Amino acid sequence: MNTPHLHYGNKTYEEAIGDAADHARKHLGTLVHQGKDHAEAVIKRIYNEAPSDTIVKGDRLRFTNTENDAIKVHATREGRTLIEPMDIHPHALNQLCERVQIPRVFANHLMDQTNHDDPHWGPNWLAENLTNLYSHTDNNYLMRHHNNQLRGFLSDRYRRLDSRPLLETFVGAAQEAGAVPIEAYATDVKVAVKAIMPTVYEPVPNEVMAIGMNWSNSEYGAGAHNLEMFILRLWCTNYAIGSTCMRQIHLGRRLQDDIAYSEETYKLDTEATASAIRDVVTNSLGDNLINRMLGAVEEAYEEQVNPEEALKNLRKKLGKPLAKEVIGAYNSPDVVNLPPGNNRWRMSNAISWVAQSKDVDTKLDLMRLAGSTAGL
Repeated sequence: MNTPHLHYGNKTYEEAIGDAADHARKHLGTLVHQGKDHAEAVIKRIYNEAPSDTIVKGDRLRFTNTENDAIKVHATREGRTLIEPMDIHPHALNQLCERVQIPRVFANHLMDQTNHDDPHWGPNWLAENLTNLYSHTDNNYLMRHHNNQLRGFLSDRYRRLDSRPLLETFVGAAQEAGAVPIEAYATDVKVAVKAIMPTVYEPVPNEVMAIGMNWSNSEYGAGAHNLEMFILRLWCTNYAIGSTCMRQIHLGRRLQDDIAYSEETYKLDTEATASAIRDVVTNSLGDNLINRMLGAVEEAYEEQVNPEEALKNLRKKLGKPLAKEVIGAYNSPDVVNLPPGNNRWRMSNAISWVAQSKDVDTKLDLMRLAGSTAGL
């Protein structure tokens, strides 16, 4: 008599054995070894690039264009300079424009506009209008900057969380649970680190995989503070991001005009979040959640997919070009980078396979879609 399969049941998935598992363990060891130095370099960058903060009223902001068409921002009051001119990161420029209802696409279009009579007219127009629009606002804003570059222009209710102690807590708690850092990235405005358990699982024949957790944060308003579980298929390097174990948006009480008065809140918020991270990591990397995720993979492997229906759904979520790319991978004869069969697990891997060639933000979105497709 066959035992019925129950999604998220009580089945325990033991460590895989056999040839596939041996191959997977070697591959995982290589990934950890190759990723170690890179992860350490990224972590060092995170520690070295802590933002500085300034609170400023909108009507004190002034914008100027340079000969290189790089708009700068400074702040004045009654002819006195409050903030020296600083460069503006593209992310911060988008935030500046959005707060005064200048569409992002239009702003980017202006930055590219030139002609023979006035080669700088587009950026000049944008700088002049930013100054005019902000001159009519008296709201307080949080300017987050590093190395004389504005990287985040945020509400004065932005809840600041210091990435450095949060990262230290995440790595420490992950290592206590047996996980090791395997991959990390840091852009100017967003950071993430993956830690993986060194155990190889085989929930269905020849499908060898490992499980870990991803920590990410942006101190500049480019995303929430997140802790997410993921599965790594070890025949290739397809990641599928699963359940979100912790998500915090950066919204809190209004900051004081003098940022120094808010430093204690900054410290306390970070300490409370670090404590929560430790609890979440410890609980999430335990057997219960890992077995639930492996059960989801087994069910996804058994559930058949209608490619035409899947294409319609993907078009709604991804748009036609990306959806076509995913379906092309799914319908290909590839059974190395993708698992065999016509099932939900192959579709999940088709999405994460396409993700590998995309920019960081698109990659994360696709890996999350891969996870939800697999039911993680």
